[in-house]
Amino acid sequence: MFENRPRAVTEVTLTLAVTIASFARGNLDVWSCALPDHHFRANEASYGSLVWSFRGGIMKHGFAWLVLVMAATVYGQQEGQAPQTSVPRVNLTNIVTRQETPTYSDVYCNGFMTNQKVQKTGYVAGGWNTPHEVRFVDREYVYLEGTGFSAGTRYSIVREERDPNLYEAFRGQDGMLRHLGHAYTDVGRVRVIELRDKVAIAQVEFNCTDVMEGDAAIPYAERQAPALRSRINFDRFAAPNGKLTGRIVLAKDFDTLLGAGRKVYLNVGSNQGVKVGDYFRAVRTYSSYRDDEVDNLSFKASAYDDMQIPAGMFPYSRLRDLPRISLGELIVLTVSPATSTAMITMSLDEIHLGDGVELEEAAPEVNASKQPSPSPSSETAQTPAAPPQAPVIACTAEPPAVRAGETSTISCDASSADKRPLSIAFSAGNARLVQRDNTAVLDTRELAAGPVQVLATVSDDRNLTATARTTINVEAPRPAVAPAKLNYVSFKRDSARLDNAGKAVLDGVAMRLQRDTDSSLVVLGLVESGEDQALAERRAAHAAEYLAKEKGIDEKRLQLRDGGEYGNKAELWMVPPGAKLDEAELKH
Repeated sequence: MFENRPRAVTEVTLTLAVTIASFARGNLDVWSCALPDHHFRANEASYGSLVWSFRGGIMKHGFAWLVLVMAATVYGQQEGQAPQTSVPRVNLTNIVTRQETPTYSDVYCNGFMTNQKVQKTGYVAGGWNTPHEVRFVDREYVYLEGTGFSAGTRYSIVREERDPNLYEAFRGQDGMLRHLGHAYTDVGRVRVIELRDKVAIAQVEFNCTDVMEGDAAIPYAERQAPALRSRINFDRFAAPNGKLTGRIVLAKDFDTLLGAGRKVYLNVGSNQGVKVGDYFRAVRTYSSYRDDEVDNLSFKASAYDDMQIPAGMFPYSRLRDLPRISLGELIVLTVSPATSTAMITMSLDEIHLGDGVELEEAAPEVNASKQPSPSPSSETAQTPAAPPQAPVIACTAEPPAVRAGETSTISCDASSADKRPLSIAFSAGNARLVQRDNTAVLDTRELAAGPVQVLATVSDDRNLTATARTTINVEAPRPAVAPAKLNYVSFKRDSARLDNAGKAVLDGVAMRLQRDTDSSLVVLGLVESGEDQALAERRAAHAAEYLAKEKGIDEKRLQLRDGGEYGNKAELWMVPPGAKLDEAELKH
């Protein structure tokens, strides 16, 4: 039917599902013919592929009818099939970041809230370096004041805290906290070594943070390690499940923006059936933004573009119609009657104080400290358990060489392949060391020149140890430099007033002091015969006052002296570190 037409533009397109036949400029290309059991795609040279192309000529009747019949056949088959509608489904969000099972520190360093009286045996009265130190760390000795202590007994050190942020993180927080009681943070654990008349001597065995004077000592109790469960997907739009709900009322260290690994306090506890190992889902509704003073400002901003003609405007009064969002998961670490402490194991977004929590469905659990038993179909030959591995430690000194009187800091990195809690102790013979966490400062003021070895020992809770030795070369101190007179400032007779010439002299001295920051300056006030002796002190004071107030020199580096009758001036003596200015040197 097309054979008498010229080769002008003739274009017909048939689109039936995935069947497309195109006639263009007298050419025919069948790009795809979808049949029930076969697929034909253009330009493929493999089984089940067919390419028809007639170019540069007149299309024949038979071929055209063949294409139309094939298209009609496919169309008829599709007409007879029932339409398939896809059901909308909320995508499940694969967890990308997930905390491992809670560690020893997570279990014993989380804190708690309670409205019941805490049984306090006593408090920390001081330590080895009292009163020069008020913070104490692992392996240091502390003194406990109180009654009921016994040698060899462990005690937990806790600290009652108050929130220095005197504002509500969410509406109604203050009232909730008054009902729930006081917040306590875990500080560490000590063991009583010896009892004296009025105090107990104890050693810090484990610390979450620095032990401080005034911290409370309470009887130590083992804590249950929560069971870890495996979970693959987390639905960020999960509907309410009807189980126990509560709120995040406070966080450890009084944080307000929270993420994975942070500890929080919930307003539900054992009275509501909460137990260690329970999982909660952190949730938030869009209507909650209206109750926040800051978030509420967003409702006052324009939501549309200047060139946009909105198809509709969703009223903020219907925020409750929007789906609830799930922010993350929490696992319960400790419980009290009215509250529970939980750790955020996973978060998709920032979690805030005041966000809601909902108890999750129970799931298959894997105890963190016990592997699941093998099934009967498992192989009878079990792989023997790996032997416990001792920790490893490596240390460096900075600087590695010092002069007598200077200090060097030894820093150590320790790790445990078995993920056990570690503690580090330092020793250096008769040398004085000041230890803090995994570092120690070597004081060389009383040491002779020569190498000093610092031994660092790391141990875990199974008494497996490892050591590392670090050598610091102590060199002889620099020879002391004798004091020297830099210059002097002249004054008019019977006057202590600084003139411009005197200020210029002091400007040069100030530059020298700013360069030699370890040196001090002696300002020696002098008078002439017949002048008032008090002028000597006033001249020295005026010179020192100019250096301190106008040039920023620390007053502690300036010493004032009365030199007697040797002229109407003030002499300026530079005293290097370690040197002394004797009165004999000041005699003229």
